Amino acid sequence: MIKQNEMKNAAFKRQRRAFTLIELLVVIAIISILAAILFPVFARARENARRASCMSNLKQIGLGILMYKQDYDERYLCHYAGNPLVAWPVILQPYIKSTQLFDCPSYNYTFSGTTASAAGIPYGYNQWLSNYPGWYPCTDATITRPTTTVMVAETGGTPDQSTGYLVSYSPYSLPPATYDATKYGLTSRHLGGLNVLWCDGHVKWLKQNILNADTGGPNTTATGSQYWWGR
Repeated sequence: MIKQNEMKNAAFKRQRRAFTLIELLVVIAIISILAAILFPVFARARENARRASCMSNLKQIGLGILMYKQDYDERYLCHYAGNPLVAWPVILQPYIKSTQLFDCPSYNYTFSGTTASAAGIPYGYNQWLSNYPGWYPCTDATITRPTTTVMVAETGGTPDQSTGYLVSYSPYSLPPATYDATKYGLTSRHLGGLNVLWCDGHVKWLKQNILNADTGGPNTTATGSQYWWGR
């Protein structure tokens, strides 16, 4: 009799361990809610990691430009130079010895290091720093505000654009008639903002509208450019 009762109790316990359909639905609903809450958090964490990698790229690019300036009497490099002409990422290769520094992890592009035009790269060089013939010659001595002057920033060029390597803004682009924001403009690639390499070598993330709001001309007056001209 005792053995029979023990068998009944064991069967009862097995029955109690099973989940009902309602309990399973509740568990599934809870998991779905948690997933809906956590997935955006995970996505943001991944993008923060990509943003940090991009910032590291720009930091290394800045060191390459610094070494270039040391070899050329503190003159900033030209966005196009050489014979035959090549774009500034190609010019920097002897100093940084890496093509991966021009590959932003949030941008579908791979720089080969040999393409003369460096078409579609995700980083644009400030046109007002370029020592291009007929433009504005620029040296370290001429930049009076290095901590707030853009040197390189994430540009809006896409891989099928041929001039995504130069960053500028309307209406003071060179020449204004050819300005195209998809090629020369800034882009909010990382969480609504972009990474910027400044002339003193530091890298900072900030909102795109902060730079876009600077429409001052090439001068140091009250109406002059705050982030671009630097003189």
